[in-house]
Amino acid sequence: EITQNGKKIQIKVDSTNIILPKIKPKEYIKNWFFGGKILFGMANNSLFKELYAPTNIGTGIGIWIKKELFSPNFFVGIGFDGLYFTSPFTLDASKNESALNGYYFTENNEPKLFQSIENKYFQMQIPIQFYYKIKKFTPSIGLFASVSNYKASFKGSSGSLPISLVETQIYKAQALQIGYLVELHYDLTKHISVGINLSSGKLNNLVFVNKNDNKQSFKTQNRFTENRWLLQLRYNL
Repeated sequence: EITQNGKKIQIKVDSTNIILPKIKPKEYIKNWFFGGKILFGMANNSLFKELYAPTNIGTGIGIWIKKELFSPNFFVGIGFDGLYFTSPFTLDASKNESALNGYYFTENNEPKLFQSIENKYFQMQIPIQFYYKIKKFTPSIGLFASVSNYKASFKGSSGSLPISLVETQIYKAQALQIGYLVELHYDLTKHISVGINLSSGKLNNLVFVNKNDNKQSFKTQNRFTENRWLLQLRYNL
């Protein structure tokens, strides 16, 4: 409607011919990345290596998360891995001389005589890593903390008098490990990559806990090292 010489004139407008400006949708920038991984590799522990134990083979799975930091090619990330190593080797005190042989005393001053420990164990690990992407390659460095769970046996008292170490008792052995790692990934597709992980850590002691009585526990002051070589198949969500 317009006014001309004091008269109002209505003009019909075909709304179908009105062209509105296009509003460009806001572009989403992804800077968080999530995924999972399958692990396969081997490990060498100095405690078992000195007895010429075979290389320990293990498999596992893990999850990871990383975030872009400062640059589109630089990331920081954290993960959680579970690994199971399946060596059939057992350190037997009656056949082998080792750093673990001898007598130990629990918190209740009960004597225990070391018998054996298996090289078969479950390990949980938390890695913290820094990544830098170069085309299809992504090298990374980082630190990790892990807990390994072993099965051991000791000779202990059955409770009868006079005290004699005649009863075989099963203990859970745990070792906290802290170390460093390096990795290299190669992108096969947008979502799948393969990689290799090399890590080395130190275990400052072993904590033994009786499987049937948590009050019967003690720890050693032995120090061990463990080196691992792992292949990875990674999936990026």
